[in-house]
Amino acid sequence: ENPRYVRAIGNDFMIMDELAYYTLLYDEAKLQPNEDFYALRSPFRMRSQIEAEKNAAITGKVRRKRKRNGNPNTDPDFIELCKDIEMRYLRIIAANSGCFERSEHKLEDENNEQARMAVSCTDTSGSSSDILDYIALKSEPSLSDYRLSTDYSIIERVPDECTLWVNECLRSVFLTCGSQTFVIPSKSSFIIGDVSLSRHLIARGMLYDLIVMDPPWTNKSVKRRKPYTTFNECELLELRISELLKESGLLAIWVTNNKKLKGYVDEVIQSFSLVKVATCHWLKVTTSGEPVCAFQPHHKVPFETFVLACKQSFFDHYSAAIGSNFLLISTPSAIHSRKPPLLPLLKAINAV
Repeated sequence: ENPRYVRAIGNDFMIMDELAYYTLLYDEAKLQPNEDFYALRSPFRMRSQIEAEKNAAITGKVRRKRKRNGNPNTDPDFIELCKDIEMRYLRIIAANSGCFERSEHKLEDENNEQARMAVSCTDTSGSSSDILDYIALKSEPSLSDYRLSTDYSIIERVPDECTLWVNECLRSVFLTCGSQTFVIPSKSSFIIGDVSLSRHLIARGMLYDLIVMDPPWTNKSVKRRKPYTTFNECELLELRISELLKESGLLAIWVTNNKKLKGYVDEVIQSFSLVKVATCHWLKVTTSGEPVCAFQPHHKVPFETFVLACKQSFFDHYSAAIGSNFLLISTPSAIHSRKPPLLPLLKAINAV
């Protein structure tokens, strides 16, 4: 029997309840995720569009929409991909309509105000990177340990960023830094700092079954909103992923829908001495199963892409478990750029 966060699963798709997964994950720490972050009951619309719809409902006058011409520079292959994903989505939803809430949203609800309010009331500008304000930069390249041995730890100052934080307890512990408190899972360890510091883990023989990379790629949304700092894409080539990945390990890389960037990611995978297993897509839907926006390949689409890769010796194993263009369908968090967890998907299809 599948876990309750797996709503439905097939050969080429999985419908996941991300909120249910995190509820189960944080139960051990006696914490409850904020359900309002997932209260996306209707597709996203501009506020001006909502007001126009309300006025039309009151006056009975419908404003004529300008026809949006397709961008002639849009990649034809991407257009076909969008059509394929949309058709598969319709088939999957029709066969699994019971996995979603019944759509009963009204005009006043159609801007997902509950979710927007939850985000606005939460300090999402900060992240684990805030802790770097309390950590001095390291001049000598050696990795030291900071063991979290109590249920609650408070950080005032740590000598250097080249630190391996370790929770050896069989329970979650809490780490407070400034105004933020972090939940540290049981039997976990991590480095907070530049990703290049991961090279120190190799000397310790720390190898991984799964490595998930979500590079801060540059795109139009990031340039406009500036929610995070981007990076030089060549820095990826300097990472020693092949040495950090177990022989049977799997690498997942989130990418944008930019054709040039996808080609670059293929080069990165090759530079890691890995082979690409599959290109998969995360389709974002509302609680009633509607795409969070229309499929407009020349403008915006309701899905994101991640690529899976492994070492040649395990290619057959992984390619048998997950096919290309696999669809992960879920209601996303309203927090900008928050990706879904991939581990429950990979476990559900027996890939890891």
